[in-house]
Amino acid sequence: MSFQGAPDRVLTIPTAPDAGAGANFPMNEPVLGYRAWLVERGRHGCRLRGVMVPAEWAGAPCTWTAAVCAPPAGSASRMVRHDPACVPHPDCTCGLYAYDSLSSGGYDERLGQAYGAEVGIVWGAVVGAGRVLAYRDSWRAQFARPVAMLQGSGDDRDVRGVAEQLGVPAVPMSGIHRVAAEFGRSAMVLAAR
Repeated sequence: MSFQGAPDRVLTIPTAPDAGAGANFPMNEPVLGYRAWLVERGRHGCRLRGVMVPAEWAGAPCTWTAAVCAPPAGSASRMVRHDPACVPHPDCTCGLYAYDSLSSGGYDERLGQAYGAEVGIVWGAVVGAGRVLAYRDSWRAQFARPVAMLQGSGDDRDVRGVAEQLGVPAVPMSGIHRVAAEFGRSAMVLAAR
């Protein structure tokens, strides 16, 4: 499983020219993936953060998160100088990450409830757009947003809270692939076109 280096494919999925953090724009066949987030509970609801790099994700319905090439202080992320318009860059760690399947991401439904309540981790389906670097079983994108939360992947209060706040469905394992497919296609399917 690799997220860095030369991608198998570089996709450009059209987005609105003014897309950025918090921008809303129509999707045009985005790339579909799955990932985990840390859930941070607060007075104003739940916030999603990345697991490895704790960058905050947009917290409103239908809002895209924009990748930024600036690892947080103290993180182990490798940053390579490049044109900021070229995010994600193959030689850098920037971009919003996702896996082509829950299993390639390491999700095991037997473990979801076991660690979810203490750690505050939830899993879900996500779509990516803009510049997308596609690898064998994963991708990194310039823009991404959650489209479904996976029931049982963490504390039920977190899963429901995040789903309600983002205006996305919380679905069981048996239905997440069907629901997610309404929003995008796998990177390999899009690359084959």
